[in-house]
Amino acid sequence: MDFFGAQDRAKRFTWKLVLAYTLAVSAITIVVFIITTVMFRYPGLFPEVDTIWDQLKQPEFFVSVLSLLSIMFGSTYLRMHQLKRGGSVVAELLNGVKVNPSTRNDKEKQLLNIVDEMAIASGLPVPEVYILNEEDGINAFAAGHTPDDAVIGISKGALKRLKRDEIQAVVAHEFSHIYHGDILLNIRLIGFLTGIIRVHQIGKSFFALGGLLITYFLKLFQQKDDQDLLRFFMSMLVVFLVGFLFFFPVYSLGFVFFITIGVVFMTIGYIGLIIGKILQSSISRQREFLADASAVQYTRNPGGLVKALKKIVHTYSEGELSSERAVELNHLFFVNSCKSYMDRFFSSHPSIPERLYALAPLVAKYSMQKQQEEIIRYKNKKIQESKKEEKARNTDSTATSSIPMPPVGIPGISDTIGAMDAISSEVILAIIASLDTPQRDTALRLLSRIPDSLRDDARNPWTAEALILALMIVNQDKVIPNVVEEKGGTHLMKEVKRIISVLDADDRELHLPLAELTFPALKQMSPAQFRAFSEMMREVVRSYDGLSLFTVSLMVIVLHPLKKVFIRAREEKPLYLLKDLGAEVSLVLSALAYESGSEPEKAWAAGYQKVKDYITEPYSCMARENIKTEALENAFLKLRQTDPFSEKVVVEAVVETIVYDQTLTIAQLEILRAVLDSLGTPIPLLSAG
Repeated sequence: MDFFGAQDRAKRFTWKLVLAYTLAVSAITIVVFIITTVMFRYPGLFPEVDTIWDQLKQPEFFVSVLSLLSIMFGSTYLRMHQLKRGGSVVAELLNGVKVNPSTRNDKEKQLLNIVDEMAIASGLPVPEVYILNEEDGINAFAAGHTPDDAVIGISKGALKRLKRDEIQAVVAHEFSHIYHGDILLNIRLIGFLTGIIRVHQIGKSFFALGGLLITYFLKLFQQKDDQDLLRFFMSMLVVFLVGFLFFFPVYSLGFVFFITIGVVFMTIGYIGLIIGKILQSSISRQREFLADASAVQYTRNPGGLVKALKKIVHTYSEGELSSERAVELNHLFFVNSCKSYMDRFFSSHPSIPERLYALAPLVAKYSMQKQQEEIIRYKNKKIQESKKEEKARNTDSTATSSIPMPPVGIPGISDTIGAMDAISSEVILAIIASLDTPQRDTALRLLSRIPDSLRDDARNPWTAEALILALMIVNQDKVIPNVVEEKGGTHLMKEVKRIISVLDADDRELHLPLAELTFPALKQMSPAQFRAFSEMMREVVRSYDGLSLFTVSLMVIVLHPLKKVFIRAREEKPLYLLKDLGAEVSLVLSALAYESGSEPEKAWAAGYQKVKDYITEPYSCMARENIKTEALENAFLKLRQTDPFSEKVVVEAVVETIVYDQTLTIAQLEILRAVLDSLGTPIPLLSAG
């Protein structure tokens, strides 16, 4: 899987969406023209209209066209403005309820654990999780612009009916959409579809209103009371005037007016509905197959996905939702959230039998692999048993004469220096953001090593801040700066001390995953708390003399996604070109070079070699004392705002710098992961072996 290629394709596809939207609006405008032409040619309505030019000069024609265009463009603009807040808006539109990170509900805790495993293994930020409590069908979705503001939602029916491995498969499917950039396309498509579909919805409302008026008038006319008859005639007069003022006199009978308008809007709206279905189908169908394959590759358990799909088929409602938003949001979901007669032609999802058929080869492949693994596991067990028996027979010495065995280490990591030997930049680049089984297994082992108290702290909004500060402090010299007590108070100081006493400063592998686990809890802060917390983090970094690259990276990793939540007035950020970011690239490579080994100038040169052809001015490795925290933070933020190709080039340079001597310590690996995360590029956990 090419992470950068997937992100680039997702962004470039946006222009195709804009073109399709323009064509849809043009088609609807043509339909309006045809309908008004028929009306203007109706005998006696407009005797002065003889030609199309006469028709175009009629104010009624302009009112009709401008009204429809205003509805479509206005609806699109308002929805897109609303969606700027990210995936949480989509969840709220569906009446989703955010899962409290510190929930005590067993099913909800299980769901959070699955999401944590997926996020940490892939290197993606931990998304917020929502449950659609009003939906009994089995369905799920992922939504957002970027992994930073992504959310995952799952229906109450799915949580209640699916087992753990089935939920895991569904969540892995949704993580694939986040990884491949599908969520960006999907959320933009929502805005376009809203404008197109809104005309149809207005038509349905007018049609329904006309039907209600007919029913209401008939009931009133049947009344014997004089007061009721008076109310009936007064109502008829009001509707007559509305029809006369807003439409043609011939339609001044109110219910005829509303029903006619409803039919016209629904006819026009059906054109938009069909175009919307075509757009959903063109984007979603093949991506659903890819997400299914990715989920199987990641979990290495096709049975979980197959069982989940079969359960959906065997439920009465399948994946249907009761929400009125189901039509415009249909392309987001795991399976179709609504049914239509148009599905046979323009379905946004492949049918479940099609998906099961596509999964069949994967089921056979992984079943065979599992059998082979069982055979190997059985053989290894027998070998170990025979070795133990042989050792027991040959043991004839005391404990003092025995030769101590070296501790068993992680394959690929030196037991003496804790470094990965002979590792190249190609190896690191090949696994960036890969969704594969070894990373998931590594994440499971790593999460099992995190003390329960720290996991609880990460999910509690009150202690998540203290955990982040503690992680920053243990990566310096464990001396808590005075600013923590001055700005955070005695209670925060006590929490930071308690967490530092539990944290193992030498177990660096746990630090970044722990920080990532805090994201959902930190997003529950108030804007005032966020401002105070961000300022405190910067004060903590400034309080130390030496620069800690990991600490600065951690600060960027935490603050960047939180800004999108608490700073609602999001301005469109400029897209920087790599040729204009030479100073920023050189600064980041210089900071990394001093972490890479004993020859920082050569390490910097190895990394700079990857980017020099794209930078206009020459640069050199900066002296360590000249690298400032504020400049490094700004460099990270600017480098996040480049195109996917430039991002890939910078990442190659970063990796080449840190692995210049072809060794990688655990500390260096965590610094690399932190730096790449700061640049917006997820890197998964390296698997043991």
